[in-house]
Formats: sequence, structure tokens, C-alpha cells
Amino acid sequence: MKKCLRLFAVVVILAGALPGLPALAQTVYRCGSVYSQTPCSGGVALDASDARTPAQKAQTDAAAAQAAKSADGMEKDRLALEKSRVGKPPPKPAKSPQTAKSGKATDQVGSTSGKKKKEPDYFTAAAAAKPKKSAPATKESGNTEPVANTDKPAKP
Repeated sequence: MKKCLRLFAVVVILAGALPGLPALAQTVYRCGSVYSQTPCSGGVALDASDARTPAQKAQTDAAAAQAAKSADGMEKDRLALEKSRVGKPPPKPAKSPQTAKSGKATDQVGSTSGKKKKEPDYFTAAAAAKPKKSAPATKESGNTEPVANTDKPAKP
């Protein structure tokens, strides 16, 4: 696919650079909100010729070729970087400006604490823990009424 695009770009650049070739203007017809090469009833003929000078066209083509070359170089760099990172953990995110200034972690309310909280590198959703229910008292366990403390004498 990329080879086809490159070949197309080269052909367009060469076609634009060839001197002496007249620009072939086609008549385009506007039929409502649709554009067509064939006339239609009530259609309006539009001029679709290129109004740029040959120098402007050559400059645009050169800029497009340079952008394509730059994009190919960036793609190669990205692929090489991705290949070098295969099997390695992703880089750690940068510290927030607030944490970087004070050097202390802040809780959700914004107050600083002396201890840094270990934050995970990624978010994991988890269900809230259910509170433990205390076992109901049964008659098998014996007397469920409170017993007076006999270790200390009662005050009169």
C-alpha cells in the first residue's frame, strides 16, 4: 500500500514538473448538493481548472514530498522504539507538578502527609469489600445476658 502511494506521489510530481503540458480542465456540474461529470437537469456548470501557477504547483508538490519523507522517517523511528521495548514494562508516568514541588504525596483532600502513598501504575476496578456481619447470639452458647463484674467491689 505504501509503495503504491509513493509511486503515485512520484508520478504526480513528475507530471506537474513536465513543462509544456496544458492543464486539462474538466467541466463539473453541480446538481443540488451532488457534483457530477455528466450534465443534469437544472445543473450548474462549474470550472474545475487549477488556478495555481506552475511555480506554486511545484512548490506544493515539493512540500508534499518532503512531508511524506519526514513521515516515513518518524514511522521508522517509532517502529524501532516499539521493537526495543518488547517485553519491557511501560515507562512510569511523570510526577504531577504538585507532588514534584513539595516532594510529599497528597491525599484526595489536598493535605500533605509525611508518608508517601504507593500508587499503582495503572487503574484497576474492584468491588467494594462487604462489611463482616457479627454472628447472632444463639441459645446454644449459653446465657446471653450481661454478667456483673465480680472482680471489683460494688460502690454503695
